[in-house]
Amino acid sequence: MRKSIILLCLLLSAARLSAQNSVQRVLDAIEKNNASLQSARSNADALTLEARTGNSLENPEVEYVRNWSRGPEQTVEGELSVTQSFDFPTAYAARNKAARLKAEVYGHELNARRQELLLEGKTLCIRIVALRRQVALLESRVENARRVAAAYASR
Repeated sequence: MRKSIILLCLLLSAARLSAQNSVQRVLDAIEKNNASLQSARSNADALTLEARTGNSLENPEVEYVRNWSRGPEQTVEGELSVTQSFDFPTAYAARNKAARLKAEVYGHELNARRQELLLEGKTLCIRIVALRRQVALLESRVENARRVAAAYASR
């Protein structure tokens, strides 16, 4: 008797595990193929890159000035100046930290959206499983009612 109870428990737990595996496969497929999740992922990547681009140096400026001399030599002289503006290193560090924090926020928003979609998918899977079980129960009730009706009809 004890062996049969243990065997029954193992069979029931195996059935539950296979149902969980099928639900997990559905959730994996949702995560892989959901267009809104893919677009949210791309949007988070774009916003992260946008946050990081603000911390680079500005473009250098090049200027050339010609000086015409009116002396006996009639030489042409020129002056080339290149300027590059930059901030103090603490400003770059602060902007880098802000960009990292923004990237972290975008990652958290993406994770929240992902969890929201997966929760919705899991809820729907659970409802489908429950409805299928309810249909099986109702079908067995209908079959039992038909047997009872056939027994009454034969008597």
